Amino acid sequence: MTKVFNEKNDNKVFISLAILLVMYCFPIIFTGRLYIDDLGRTLYGYTGWGLNGRPLSDMLMSALNYGTPLLDISPLNQILSVILLAGTLYFYAKTNFPTLSYISTTAIIFFFIANPFYIENLSYKYDSLTMSLSLITLIIPFIIRFNNAYDVILSITMIICSLSLYQASLGLFAILTVIELTTKFSKLGNKHILLRTLSRLLQITIGYVIYRIFIASKFVEGEYNLTHSKTLPLNIDSLVPFEKNLSNVLWYFNEWIASIPLFATITYALIFLISIIFIARDLYDDGLRKNALSFAILLSSPLLIFIFSFAPLLTLEFPVFAPRVLICFGGVLLYFSLIILRVIKNNHLKTLVCLPMLWVALYYSYSFSNASSSQRDIDSLISSSIYNDASHYGNEFKYVNIIGKMPESKQFSLAQSKLPIMSRLIPVYMNGDWLWGAELLNHYGMTLQYKVIDEDTKKNLCQIKPFVVSKYYNLYSISDVLIISFTKSSC
Repeated sequence: MTKVFNEKNDNKVFISLAILLVMYCFPIIFTGRLYIDDLGRTLYGYTGWGLNGRPLSDMLMSALNYGTPLLDISPLNQILSVILLAGTLYFYAKTNFPTLSYISTTAIIFFFIANPFYIENLSYKYDSLTMSLSLITLIIPFIIRFNNAYDVILSITMIICSLSLYQASLGLFAILTVIELTTKFSKLGNKHILLRTLSRLLQITIGYVIYRIFIASKFVEGEYNLTHSKTLPLNIDSLVPFEKNLSNVLWYFNEWIASIPLFATITYALIFLISIIFIARDLYDDGLRKNALSFAILLSSPLLIFIFSFAPLLTLEFPVFAPRVLICFGGVLLYFSLIILRVIKNNHLKTLVCLPMLWVALYYSYSFSNASSSQRDIDSLISSSIYNDASHYGNEFKYVNIIGKMPESKQFSLAQSKLPIMSRLIPVYMNGDWLWGAELLNHYGMTLQYKVIDEDTKKNLCQIKPFVVSKYYNLYSISDVLIISFTKSSC
C-alpha cells in the first residue's frame, strides 16, 4: 500500500512549491499600493466585515490585533494566507491523491493559488487572510474523515465558518465534491456514488440554511450590503437578470482565455479532452453498469466544476462583479491540472506540459505588480497636487465630490490593452462617486468625506469659475465642498 507521506517526495514538494510561490506571490504582496478597503482600514483601523455577513472575520482580525483598532501589519497577513492555504492544499493532495508524483502534487497546489482572479484577493492587506481561511475551511472536510455522523457535523460547521469569513468561496465545496466523486469514489459503484453525492448535498444545504437564518439575518446591515445579498426570486422575471449575471461573469473568463495564445489554448484543451477519455475508458473497462453514475459525472465534470466556480453569483439580484468573487476558480485549475497529470506518467513530459501555464501565471503576476505600482505613482502625483492646490486656496473643506476619472498611468493603460482583466484588478480610486477617492486624498494630508451632489449642481459648475485649472483637473469650491473635475468639459 502506498504511503500517504513519503519523506523524499515531500522534501521535493516543499522546495519546489516554496520557490514557485515566492516567485509568483512576491510581486503581488510587495506591490505597495493600498487596495480598496485598505485605504480606510489603514487610517481608522475599523473591522466592519460583520456588516457584510462575515462576523468570523471581525472576530479573527480583532483577536490577531489584540482588539481594535486594527494596525497595518502587512505583508504578514498576506504571507500567512499563502502559507496556510498552500499547507492545507498539500495535506489535501497527499490525503486524496497519495500516488501523485512530486511534480503533480506541486503543480495542482501551485495552480490553485495561481488563479488569475485570486490576485485581487491576495492584494488586500487585511482581507487576504480571512478570504484564504474561507477556502481552507471548505478543504478541511475533504482531508479529515470520520466516516460517521461526525463527518457530516464537521462539514456543516466548516461551511458555516467559510460563509462567515467570505461567502464567495462556497462554490469550492461543490467543486471538491465533484473531484472526490471522479477520483476516490469513482470505482466504488453507483450506490456509494449516490450516497456520497446526497451526503455532500445535504451538508452544503444545511450549512447554508443555518448561516442564512442565524448569521446573515442577524449581522448583514446597510443599504449596500443588503442590496448585494438579495437573491433572485424563483419566477420567469428572473431570467433577464440571470442572463445578465452570466454574461458579466463570462467576460472575465473570455478575457483571460483570450490573453493566452490560441495555439496554447487549443493544445491544452485537446490534452485535457484526451485525458478525460483515457480515464473514462478505464471506468468503462471496469464495468460500465456498475460505474454508470461515475461515468456520467466524469463526462460532465468539466462543465459542472466550471459552473460551480461562479454559480452562487448567478442567484443574486445585484451581485458584485470583481475578480475577487471568482476565488473558486482555483479549484477549476486544480482539477484541470490533476486530470492531465494523472494520465501523463513521464515526469519530464509533465514538466514540459506545466511550464507554459507556469509562465502565464508569472506573466500575470509581474504585469499586475508593475502596472499597479505605476498607478500608485499617479495616485501620489495627483493627490499631492490636489492637496497643495486646495490648501493654498484658504477654504476649510469638509467634503469632496469627484466628477470623471483621474488619469491612468501609461504602463497601466498598456497592460490593459493586452490583458483586459487588469482593468478590473487595478482600481482607479478617484472615479466618479466612488467613496475611495476621498480616502485616497486623506492619505495625502486631507480630511474629507465623500459627498454626492445632484446633477443640477454639476451642470451649474459652468457658471462657477474654478479656483484651479491644471493639466489634469479643475477644482471648484461650493461652500465646504471641494469639487474635483477630471472631465475638463467645455461649457
